Amino acid sequence: MGRDGDPGTFGDASRAVKHMNDDHIDSLVAWAHYYLNVPAHITDVALVDCTEEGFHLMVEGVWRMIPYPAECKCDSARDLRKVRRPVSPRTKVVRKTG
Repeated sequence: MGRDGDPGTFGDASRAVKHMNDDHIDSLVAWAHYYLNVPAHITDVALVDCTEEGFHLMVEGVWRMIPYPAECKCDSARDLRKVRRPVSPRTKVVRKTG
C-alpha cells in the first residue's frame, strides 16, 4: 500500500535506484550475498526498483526481491531514505536514519 493506503501510490524511486547503482554497488552485492544466499563469486547485481514490497534486484539476469525489515516502515519512495541501510549484514542490527 502507498502513503494514502491506496495501491500504486508508492511513488517514483528512480533517484534512489540510480544512486544505489552508481554509488553503492558493493552494498547491493553484499545484500544479495547475505539476504538472498547468492554465492560469493556472484557480483552481477543491480537494483531495478523499490516498491512497497521491498528492494527489487536483478542478480545475474534473475529478478529477486529483498523485503524491507518489519521494523522499518516504508510506505512511499520518500521513506526509502529511512531504510537505506535496513540491516547491516555484519551486525544484523536494524539501522534507521532520518
